[in-house]
Amino acid sequence: MSRKSAIDGYCHSVDKALELPKYHRCQLLAGLKCELKERFPLTVNPTEAQLYAEIGEPFKVAKALAESVPEEEQTRYLKRKRSMIRMTLLILSVLIVLALGIAGYLFANGGVVTIETTHYADGIPEDFPIAGEHEFTVKHYD
Repeated sequence: MSRKSAIDGYCHSVDKALELPKYHRCQLLAGLKCELKERFPLTVNPTEAQLYAEIGEPFKVAKALAESVPEEEQTRYLKRKRSMIRMTLLILSVLIVLALGIAGYLFANGGVVTIETTHYADGIPEDFPIAGEHEFTVKHYD
């Protein structure tokens, strides 16, 4: 594993643990990458396990990094995230209720009507039975 991929993997783990707005996450992760690149020169190829051992677990590093962001911004971000999740669940619930309502309506009224169409290449045959005016034929399949 190369130095870059180990550092990128570790930073990705820290990024997943950070619950901050994207702007703050990008700034904090850029600083963390710079520190890691300075700490581990090009001649050293650390693994992610070595990074975990020397620097610490990603969630602990994320918690330490998050302390540099004002608590008001953290709570605002978490409230917005929760409200987006609630809104998504509400929309999904409405769609499920709507789908169940349509399915119940179709079931109560005999299901879906199937319309059969036949295309004749040479036109309609002369012995084809044509319904009279305002008459139609319904085939119902259960």
